[in-house]
Amino acid sequence: MAQFPELPLDLLPVIFDFVLKPQHIFTLCLVNKTFSRFATPLLYRRVFIFAWYKEAKTKVGPGLKLHCTSRWIALSTQVILLFRTLSTCPHLARYVEKLGESR
Repeated sequence: MAQFPELPLDLLPVIFDFVLKPQHIFTLCLVNKTFSRFATPLLYRRVFIFAWYKEAKTKVGPGLKLHCTSRWIALSTQVILLFRTLSTCPHLARYVEKLGESR
């Protein structure tokens, strides 16, 4: 059985294309620098903001929580964090092919 150092690097993108769940792609990014180099573009290829929060809870300070009953507030917080990441890391923004909201 071939071990990772013996595996041709051009096979990694082919293998990684079979990984569908974002949390699994994220885990691939944590394995090592080589995996991260090939998995990061997949992680940012299709970015979805999940709007299934009925009641979001946001921490505002030590021990304090703000209860947001508006779906819009929870969604806008996600959007702000996403766009902050993409604006401060243009190399990640280049990978985005699809940006959408998932319900």
